[in-house]
Amino acid sequence: MRIQLLSKLAALYGAVLSLSLQAALTVYIPLGSGNGVVEVDAENDKIINHYQGVVNSHGLDISDDGTRLFITSKSEGKLVALDYKSGKQRVLPLSPNPYHLNTITDTGKVYISSRSTPSVWVVDQNSLGNRYH
Repeated sequence: MRIQLLSKLAALYGAVLSLSLQAALTVYIPLGSGNGVVEVDAENDKIINHYQGVVNSHGLDISDDGTRLFITSKSEGKLVALDYKSGKQRVLPLSPNPYHLNTITDTGKVYISSRSTPSVWVVDQNSLGNRYH
């Protein structure tokens, strides 16, 4: 029941759930105008980490290998690849107005929509290259 509720909340707020048999249930939530992403231990209702440096965060998803979060910044026009273990960030400028994003398992790609044009960028998860618009 609790996981179903968390899944619904995550869907509403654009959060990403990370489920592992060896690890606790973790939820990543973009803070929008709160600038950043929080990592929440959902089993204990505690914030584990607050990742800063992404102004007006919006789109969020996790890499195929589970080591990085991909986050769009509405205000700064960029995609951020965040290694959530080290906190290291790589940035790819995108214009105009990156908005939602999605990774599709085993493709190695991140798909990012623009909120101002009918277009999608396709970006390699590892190199942040090969963007098509």
